Amino acid sequence: MATNKAASKSSVASDSYIGLVTQSHLKRSMQEQEQGFVLKKKSLEQLIESPKGGIIIRDNPLFNNSTSASNPSNKELHLEVVSVMMVDVTAEATMAEMERKINFLMKVVEERDHEIAALKNQIKACETGE
Repeated sequence: MATNKAASKSSVASDSYIGLVTQSHLKRSMQEQEQGFVLKKKSLEQLIESPKGGIIIRDNPLFNNSTSASNPSNKELHLEVVSVMMVDVTAEATMAEMERKINFLMKVVEERDHEIAALKNQIKACETGE
């Protein structure tokens, strides 16, 4: 009789652990889906702001999403691949837009470099102070 109670308690503990793991996995899956939606929305907003010309966006059927979902231990964020086709846009307009985006990215990288340099200086100051 005591063994039945112990087995019952063990089963309840096991079930509650499985419930916690399942809830954690569900929460993580929902967060990943939400992040993917936000990234898609931001990408779409950036593309809509592009200069003249039509832009057609469609999901890429060649990208297999099942690989990222099938391995729950893989914690990397997998971005969904989206195909973009620009219609009625001249090569000059495309080049100008690409140049604008490259300049923007270079500016962001330069700002990050300054932030990194400032953090390195703070670390050196803390190390010399100790």
